[in-house]
Amino acid sequence: MEGSVLVAIGGGGATHGTHPELDRLCLERAPAEPRIGYVGWASGDDSEKAARFRAALAGRAGSIEEPPAAGADLRSWAAGLDLVYLGGGACGALMERMAQTGFAAALKEAARRGTVLAGVSAGASCLFARYVWRAEDGDLRLAKGAGLFEGAFVPHCQSEPDRIDAMAGFVAAGDAPFGYAVDDGAALILDGGRASGAASQSDRRVRRMRRQADGVVCEDLAE
Repeated sequence: MEGSVLVAIGGGGATHGTHPELDRLCLERAPAEPRIGYVGWASGDDSEKAARFRAALAGRAGSIEEPPAAGADLRSWAAGLDLVYLGGGACGALMERMAQTGFAAALKEAARRGTVLAGVSAGASCLFARYVWRAEDGDLRLAKGAGLFEGAFVPHCQSEPDRIDAMAGFVAAGDAPFGYAVDDGAALILDGGRASGAASQSDRRVRRMRRQADGVVCEDLAE
């Protein structure tokens, strides 16, 4: 989405109590003492994750608030924030809540006005046109996301490396024009149309896969 900023984390960060470097990536792109919105819908509003998020950002955020009650004006809420962070969990649960509330449109409008978007795992995946998820039978499948950002996204590629091959397969088949495969402890950064990567450890990767005439090319954005 042109002119917008996204930090898409492959795993870890504030809600997990790990990789504090990833939290800094989000805060560096927002104003000092930002007004932050935390969305825990993917985890069913898990109170422990919300508490860890608040603890991790305590003293650095001007305020941290969660979405208003059902029926409230989410557009106004999102537009008044400096940073919106979508926590991880189940992609299906998050997509359902976003469809019910029209939240994708609210995020899109806020991002165009300068609100920074960030997400981890499912919270990042669902913001893309497509995302890769693991079904109950263990298969990795491609699903339609909210479409705020082009391409496909898959997290947890360090802990579950078969996700990398799955993304390559979807790109090779033309099911996605390109895809990002991000390790735990790493993040994809989209800023004004430019893609880059950041890693908390030297062995973590942020991959961009594109289909070319001679096959799928994989580029490491975190180098």
